[in-house]
Amino acid sequence: MLLSSHWSLAFASKYIQAGPLQLALFGSLGRSETALDVTLALATTLLLLAAADAVGVRSSALAVAVGLLGVVIGLTRVGYVWGHPADAMLPLVWILAAVAARRERVVLAGVLVGLSAGLETWGILGVAALALASRWRDVGRGMLVSSAVGACLFAPFVLGGHFEMLQYAWPVRHPSFLSLFLANGAHFGWPLRLLQSMAAVGCGIAAARLLRQSPHAPWVAPLAVVAVRLVLDPLLLPYYRTAVDGPVLVGAALLASRLAAFRGMVSVGEEASTSGRGARSPFHTHQPRPFLATYVLTGGVTYVLSVLNQLSGLKKGTDRGPIRPSGGLRPRALSGIRGRQPPHRGQAK
Repeated sequence: MLLSSHWSLAFASKYIQAGPLQLALFGSLGRSETALDVTLALATTLLLLAAADAVGVRSSALAVAVGLLGVVIGLTRVGYVWGHPADAMLPLVWILAAVAARRERVVLAGVLVGLSAGLETWGILGVAALALASRWRDVGRGMLVSSAVGACLFAPFVLGGHFEMLQYAWPVRHPSFLSLFLANGAHFGWPLRLLQSMAAVGCGIAAARLLRQSPHAPWVAPLAVVAVRLVLDPLLLPYYRTAVDGPVLVGAALLASRLAAFRGMVSVGEEASTSGRGARSPFHTHQPRPFLATYVLTGGVTYVLSVLNQLSGLKKGTDRGPIRPSGGLRPRALSGIRGRQPPHRGQAK
């Protein structure tokens, strides 16, 4: 519907909880299930590698390992298996935004976070990553850019007079943490989402400011936001963990990279002391960026696995067919985007 003459009705149903960018993506590429699946898998893989590169992972072996681990644990499959690419992608985009903010490129960081909200509205929680900017004035400027970009994406639908997204309420379900305190099926509406969002962003900002001088801050801050969001979420579906997997993989790669560099520095220092000659620390040695070959290798593996997954689905008769004119998305994706079972978390948290 978003790509038709009735685009203003795209959010006329309260069950539509995805952002306009996701609706446009599924409504266009979704006409070919294979094209959509492969695109989402490759995009997630490239985001994972880009995030690892951004935080300082320079080892080709580590980059390949991170990319292949993302494929093995299912990080790159969540977009097309569950119809929810944002869970895997958005925390990785936040890492890129965090690195940009640390480098004082707050406008770019703000644009990245704002576009995240266009995929799913909870993407705006990435504003916490902007706290890595050195000055609070720059943090505020980045947040303003994020808000402006996000508002521009939704403004046409709000002004069209058929915007019902905010009328939806999620049911509290086991095994979410909140189900320990609230009755099963209790309504969790947008006012509570706002409180949830404030808590998640607050913890993310605190983590970013406390670790601002640490090389691990760009992945820890997004992880803090995701962790608090999941703890305070009324639902806890299987694919939710992928929001944690991305930052954890990036963090593990950075830890391994720095440990290898430290061992190299010790080794060089011992050689220098033995020979009596000075040696330059590997921390200061210019290291090439081997990521083009890594992108090609890991992306190729992802592509092959995506195609094999499609072929396997066709053989088992699980292909759901092309997109339906009424919804603009194929049935597998519709179940989540409309907020029905499995319920969707496409909201700001």
